[in-house]
Amino acid sequence: MSEPVVVHTAANPPEAHLLCAALEAEGIPTHVTNETLQAAAGDLPLGWAIAPRILVPAEHVEEALRILQELGAKDGRTRGSDEPGDAPSAPPGP
Repeated sequence: MSEPVVVHTAANPPEAHLLCAALEAEGIPTHVTNETLQAAAGDLPLGWAIAPRILVPAEHVEEALRILQELGAKDGRTRGSDEPGDAPSAPPGP
Protein backbone atom coordinates (compact mmCIF):
# COMPACT_ATOMS: atom_id res chain seq x y z
CA MET A 1 0.00 0.00 0.00
CA SER A 2 1.26 3.50 -0.80
CA GLU A 3 1.77 6.48 1.49
CA PRO A 4 -1.41 8.00 2.95
CA VAL A 5 -2.61 11.35 1.58
CA VAL A 6 -4.92 13.86 3.29
CA VAL A 7 -8.08 14.21 1.21
CA HIS A 8 -10.26 16.12 3.67
CA THR A 9 -10.01 18.19 6.82
CA ALA A 10 -13.22 17.81 8.80
CA ALA A 11 -14.87 20.26 11.17
CA ASN A 12 -15.14 17.60 13.90
CA PRO A 13 -14.62 13.86 14.54
CA PRO A 14 -18.23 12.83 13.77
CA GLU A 15 -18.01 14.47 10.33
CA ALA A 16 -14.70 12.73 9.67
CA HIS A 17 -16.06 9.30 10.61
CA LEU A 18 -19.27 9.72 8.59
CA LEU A 19 -17.25 10.60 5.50
CA CYS A 20 -14.85 7.71 6.18
CA ALA A 21 -17.80 5.33 6.34
CA ALA A 22 -18.97 6.55 2.92
CA LEU A 23 -15.48 6.10 1.44
CA GLU A 24 -15.06 2.66 3.00
CA ALA A 25 -18.46 1.61 1.60
CA GLU A 26 -16.90 2.27 -1.82
CA GLY A 27 -13.88 0.11 -0.99
CA ILE A 28 -11.47 2.92 -0.11
CA PRO A 29 -9.41 2.33 3.03
CA THR A 30 -9.34 5.37 5.33
CA HIS A 31 -7.65 6.63 8.47
CA VAL A 32 -8.51 9.63 10.66
CA THR A 33 -5.77 11.64 12.38
CA ASN A 34 -6.07 14.46 14.93
CA GLU A 35 -9.46 13.22 16.13
CA THR A 36 -8.66 13.69 19.81
CA LEU A 37 -6.70 16.94 19.56
CA GLN A 38 -9.81 19.15 19.60
CA ALA A 39 -10.92 17.67 22.91
CA ALA A 40 -7.45 18.07 24.38
CA ALA A 41 -7.17 21.70 23.26
CA GLY A 42 -10.48 22.66 24.85
CA ASP A 43 -11.35 26.27 24.11
CA LEU A 44 -7.90 27.28 22.91
CA PRO A 45 -8.12 29.07 19.52
CA LEU A 46 -5.97 26.63 17.56
CA GLY A 47 -8.23 26.60 14.49
CA TRP A 48 -7.90 24.06 11.70
CA ALA A 49 -4.40 23.03 12.72
CA ILE A 50 -5.93 20.46 15.07
CA ALA A 51 -8.94 19.49 12.94
CA PRO A 52 -9.49 15.79 12.12
CA ARG A 53 -8.00 14.78 8.77
CA ILE A 54 -9.06 11.92 6.53
CA LEU A 55 -6.23 10.04 4.86
CA VAL A 56 -6.43 7.49 2.05
CA PRO A 57 -3.73 5.56 0.16
CA ALA A 58 -2.29 7.61 -2.71
CA GLU A 59 -3.76 5.29 -5.33
CA HIS A 60 -7.29 6.11 -4.08
CA VAL A 61 -6.99 9.91 -3.89
CA GLU A 62 -8.81 10.78 -7.13
CA GLU A 63 -11.72 8.45 -6.42
CA ALA A 64 -11.97 9.62 -2.80
CA LEU A 65 -12.03 13.28 -3.84
CA ARG A 66 -14.74 12.52 -6.40
CA ILE A 67 -16.88 10.79 -3.77
CA LEU A 68 -16.36 13.58 -1.25
CA GLN A 69 -17.37 16.13 -3.87
CA GLU A 70 -20.51 14.13 -4.70
CA LEU A 71 -21.35 14.10 -0.99
CA GLY A 72 -20.98 17.86 -0.87
CA ALA A 73 -18.09 17.76 1.61
CA LYS A 74 -16.16 21.00 1.65
CA ASP A 75 -12.43 20.44 1.94
CA GLY A 76 -11.26 21.94 5.20
CA ARG A 77 -8.23 23.39 3.48
CA THR A 78 -10.56 25.99 1.97
CA ARG A 79 -11.45 27.04 5.54
CA GLY A 80 -7.91 27.50 6.78
CA SER A 81 -4.28 26.69 6.21
CA ASP A 82 -3.30 23.06 5.77
CA GLU A 83 0.23 23.56 4.58
CA PRO A 84 3.21 22.95 6.86
CA GLY A 85 4.78 26.18 8.06
CA ASP A 86 1.67 28.28 7.52
CA ALA A 87 0.00 29.81 10.53
CA PRO A 88 -3.26 28.06 11.41
CA SER A 89 -6.39 30.06 10.85
CA ALA A 90 -9.56 29.85 12.85
CA PRO A 91 -12.76 28.47 11.35
CA PRO A 92 -15.16 31.08 9.95
CA GLY A 93 -17.35 32.79 12.49
CA PRO A 94 -21.13 32.72 12.66
